[in-house]
Order: sequence, then structure tokens, then C-alpha cells
Amino acid sequence: ELGGASLDTSFTLMWLCMGASTLLLIGVGSRLASLVVLQTLIALFSLHPGSGGGHDRLMTNMLWLLVFARSDATLSLACWLRHRRWTSLDQTHAWVRWALVFQLSLMYWATGIQKMGMEWMPWGGYEAVYYAVLHPAFARFDHSWVAHIMPMVQLGTAVTWLWEVSFPIVLLWLWARHTQDQGGRLRRWLLRWDLRVVYVSIGLSMHGLTWVLMDVGPFSSVTCCFYLCLFHPDEYSRLWRHLSRARLQNEGNE
Repeated sequence: ELGGASLDTSFTLMWLCMGASTLLLIGVGSRLASLVVLQTLIALFSLHPGSGGGHDRLMTNMLWLLVFARSDATLSLACWLRHRRWTSLDQTHAWVRWALVFQLSLMYWATGIQKMGMEWMPWGGYEAVYYAVLHPAFARFDHSWVAHIMPMVQLGTAVTWLWEVSFPIVLLWLWARHTQDQGGRLRRWLLRWDLRVVYVSIGLSMHGLTWVLMDVGPFSSVTCCFYLCLFHPDEYSRLWRHLSRARLQNEGNE
């Protein structure tokens, strides 16, 4: 209906996608922009499925959820046009953020349980990451030096697998904090530590090293976008107020 899989149609879809992405970025008509970006990406991805990867599905899943979210409620041009300021305390649906966190947890857990090759296990020497880094299809440059730090690579392999299969505990921790007024021994035990800090730190380190050493497309950057949903908007507000007070104190001391 759009003219077939021709070069002209592909360029039209690409420019339409870029235009809608720009609107989504600056925050104007976010729901409609998300829907347009979603549909154009699906059309473009379907032209050659072999050219993409798991990050394609992460992007389209995220965009579908953003169709239901008022992502331009604050820090957007739409917010400035409505209130003549860049920030707003307008309420938005919380379930979209929970769904995005569930998507992230499901993706990591499913990725972990599918890593059943011998190289991921103790009896395989924890050599999976070593082989992945040296794979010519993904390596950015010569990684032969990795053999000299093999114990660290083996530790990274073990940590990666355990981190992925246990990531749903972060979702459990978020729910425990959300319902902390209900009490309970397990809930109190979980909330003794902020598990998000541990899992996010490992995740950023893992994706950062993956981006530096391997060419796996936009997977790392797309996945890390989900991390923003692990923190409540009130936490970002408190962080901003803290940074603002610190800046004012430094200016006063000067």
C-alpha cells in the first residue's frame, strides 16, 4: 500500500521516521510521534530482518508503550508551551514505567537462561566472553591481549550469567519498596540494600565494555535507556534539588 519495497519508499519511510523521532525527542505530540516511529521502524526492519538484532524488538516494544505514556508531560517543548516553563508536576500513568521495567527484567532473564552452552558453566571454564570478544564478526580490533587477563574474563563470564538470570529480583525490590507500608520480614530484608545500585553498576560496566570491545549495533545504548525507568520521578527531583543547592553553596563560597 505504501508503494512496495522500493528505494524511494524506503527513503520516504526513513525521513518520516527521522521527523517523528525529532518530535519525540523535543517533546511535541509524543504519543502520535511514538506511533509513527514505531510503524516506520517495523516497516524498515522488515525489509531485511537479518540486518538487525534483538535491539530492534526492544525499540519497538518501548515505542509501543510510549504510545500510552505522556512522555512530553515535563522536560519538553510541549510542557513549555503549556506552562511557559520546562518542568511540570503533571501526573502521568505509572503502569507504563512498570511495564518497561518488566520488559527489561524479562529480556535479561530470558537471555540468561538461554546461555546454556558449556562455556558459560564452571565445567566449560567460563570461556564464553573470551570467545565472544575474539569473534571476528563482532570484534572492533585485535583482542588477542585478552588471553593475558583470562582470570578476569572468566570472572566476568560468571558474573554476567548470574547477573542476567537474577535480574528479576530488581523488579521484586521495586515492588517491595512500592508496598513497604504493608510490612513483612521479606520486604524489610529486601529493602536493607538498594539492589538497583548494584545491578545498574554491573549493567553499565558490562554494556560499556561491550560497546568498547565489540560492534553489536545499538543494543547497549537502547538497553541502557530502560535503566532510567528503574528510578521514581521523585528521586530525580530530589537529585536535581540536591545538585542545585550544592551549586548555590559553591557560588556563595566563591
